[in-house]
Amino acid sequence: MKKRKVLGISAIVLLSLFVGPFLKRKIQSTVTVRDTFKTTKAADFYVVSSDGIRAFGLKENKIKQLSHQKSELAHYPNPTIAKAEFENRYLVFSDQNSAGPSGINRPTISMDFQKGKIIKTPTAYDPYTGSGYSENYFYTHQATSEDGGIYTFDKFGKKVNSYQFNSLSIGYSKFVGAAGKLYFPITHDPKSGKEMANHENSLLIFDEKPKLKLVDEIYLEDNPTYTYMPNEIEQVGDYLYMTITGVRDRESKERIADNRLMVINKKDYQKSFITLGEDYPSFIYKSKDEQYLFITHPTTMVGKSILSVYNVVSGAKYQIDLSQLMDVSGTDKVSGSDVVSVNTSRDGEKLLILTHDAILVYDLLTSSLSATFPLAEGDNPHIYVWPN
Repeated sequence: MKKRKVLGISAIVLLSLFVGPFLKRKIQSTVTVRDTFKTTKAADFYVVSSDGIRAFGLKENKIKQLSHQKSELAHYPNPTIAKAEFENRYLVFSDQNSAGPSGINRPTISMDFQKGKIIKTPTAYDPYTGSGYSENYFYTHQATSEDGGIYTFDKFGKKVNSYQFNSLSIGYSKFVGAAGKLYFPITHDPKSGKEMANHENSLLIFDEKPKLKLVDEIYLEDNPTYTYMPNEIEQVGDYLYMTITGVRDRESKERIADNRLMVINKKDYQKSFITLGEDYPSFIYKSKDEQYLFITHPTTMVGKSILSVYNVVSGAKYQIDLSQLMDVSGTDKVSGSDVVSVNTSRDGEKLLILTHDAILVYDLLTSSLSATFPLAEGDNPHIYVWPN
């Protein structure tokens, strides 16, 4: 009898060790959590990571860490999913990379860099397919094997709207909006809406208000022998810029590397192309003053971490080899130099590059590296670099 009792107690203990944490996460995933962090005018920028917020100062081409405030911000941040900035004050993003335990709602996270407030709102509509933003809203996209939807959140991370598809529509990792319009590129078969034998691409245009409404669809394919393989989209003025990582042969289905940006005029939807100096353009960012575009070329595809810089005004372009600029001992300069987040200072003169192992400051006026700071993420993935 005593032996049975001991075994029973042991089973209960073991069960609690495995089930307890899950139940805790399950309960937490239904409750909105509020937290605070300290801001400082002395900071030139902040680095947001899954374990908290670091403030940095930049003086005489040297980076100094001013503070590190611990906070359990996110469990599964995904660098390929878009983050949104609002009013030079709010950062909104999702804690999602399809790796967390099933049945757990991930939060939409809103950070207020003016008042130092954090709101984490659990939602079932995390961006396991992609995300996007406009001037007023943060969006998530979910594509299932048959349908899916786009979900709208405000700057506080509260869900306010949605649009449901009635057929399979796979969006990109980032989509954008402006002036009351949302531009959503998708891969599908525009004729049947179901079978994707050739993975054809269209640009969907939505009105944002009074509710999300599909108003137009622009077919993007223009070649009889191949279809495009886009990855992300960004906008500057009247133009949309889309990274084309490769093309796909319609007959053999072979994937061939590409090195272009597709440029779409929002007035008449005519297309043109910009050729870059490296294959596999992937993620795309723009400067605060909208004079520059920054395009990543990941190490897994080209063997080094390349960041293309394109001047939208002059058309000038050049490349920064981040894997050569890394000056961090004891790290893998190739994989460690892959980009997590790119931003620019408020005056538009400094390029802030957050990689897995460092933060780099690059002077856009002189096209030269200003400073680096080792910042290996380890078990706490980096999320975003925020200019103060």
